[in-house]
Amino acid sequence: MPSPLFTIVIPYFNRAQFLPATLNSLRQLTYRPLQVFLVDNHSTDTSPALCRQFAEQHSAPDFDIHLLEEKKPGAAAARNAGLAQVETPYVYFFDSDDLLSPTFFDDVAAILSAQPDSEEVDIVTLTTRMTFPNGQSVIRRPRPSASAVQQVLTGMLSTQSVVWRTAFLREIGGWNESVLVWNDWELGLRALLATPRMLILPQEGYHEILQHAQSITGETFSSRLTQILHSINQAERAAQSHPTVLKALDGRRLILAGHIHHEGNSQEAAQLRAQVLSRRTSWRWHLFALYCFRIRKAAWQIYPLLFP
Repeated sequence: MPSPLFTIVIPYFNRAQFLPATLNSLRQLTYRPLQVFLVDNHSTDTSPALCRQFAEQHSAPDFDIHLLEEKKPGAAAARNAGLAQVETPYVYFFDSDDLLSPTFFDDVAAILSAQPDSEEVDIVTLTTRMTFPNGQSVIRRPRPSASAVQQVLTGMLSTQSVVWRTAFLREIGGWNESVLVWNDWELGLRALLATPRMLILPQEGYHEILQHAQSITGETFSSRLTQILHSINQAERAAQSHPTVLKALDGRRLILAGHIHHEGNSQEAAQLRAQVLSRRTSWRWHLFALYCFRIRKAAWQIYPLLFP
């Protein structure tokens, strides 16, 4: 049997309601061999028992399942705990309440094998599909690219949309454990600033990324504002020598201010807008701020028109 090419790392915290479906989709993956790390982030429900039962029933020489534990809170810490144990050339992170596409790793392996120097590919990225409680399913936009500015504005490199060369991910520092929300957004920016060699899967709409009341992405911007601003500040530290990225980060702050304004958090929205406009004083910035507060829709598409 050949050595595994991929390891999948799935952290979980109190996900007993969702884990059975996620684990079943994991079992349906057609590519072998695979290594799997299930990382308990100090759950207090039956999630660890569900994962233990899954490992006992389905672990095999070509489907090697390991159970890990990380007590430090936060998905980034749990992912790093998994990353520390990875020995395969590539690693993929997935969430414990979403559903994998059965042939996903077949497609990743195929695009890698078509490269004469595949061991130098740092990132394989893809588009994912978001499914909402009403059953509507849409492909996430925009398509991935190598643009750090686009990562700032859109978060196109999300947790489920990147297969990492393990050594590259370690070289750029892994997951930032101080970042509790938008940690994939921050990591994606650091990755692009390192100018990785990137491949983009041509197929569209992998996985079922489920939006629900208990998902992090289902919360309001206002309820996570302090954590989001910390994430942006961490990204700013990484981008100190990249003026266009720093400018885009201020654009992202204005987009965020527009979101929390529409959520009724007008005072903090005005403060955030004022902070940005105190250092970005041209009419273009004032126009962009007005757009974010009045219209808001697709502001990430308006930004490059005003700041090409």
